[in-house]
Amino acid sequence: MPIEDEYRKIYGATILYCTTPAKANEYATKLAENHQGNVVKNERFSEFIEHLKRNYNIDGSINEWSFVNVLEMGFGMHHGKMPKYIQKEILDLFNEGIFNLLFCTSTIADCQGSCQ
Repeated sequence: MPIEDEYRKIYGATILYCTTPAKANEYATKLAENHQGNVVKNERFSEFIEHLKRNYNIDGSINEWSFVNVLEMGFGMHHGKMPKYIQKEILDLFNEGIFNLLFCTSTIADCQGSCQ
């Protein structure tokens, strides 16, 4: 069993605090690149990813956007450089248990209940 699946089984929902958006991106991307476990299968989650692909695919660059790659592997990322509606959606998906691992910065505390 891959380490990520074992971790989820033991610890459940986990927030991994990172000091900067760059670090959140770095750590989440490294884990996603090495992920060998099950990918989240949820219609709402899939629709959100497809929405991002449709609306942020500038010059065919969407496959290079690490945030989308991280989501596709079933992990979340949250930091203050993201649009508020994306921050809110990520928190909602995490709080609903759609995915269990969220890389974030301190801005997550600012967003609780007010990301709209």
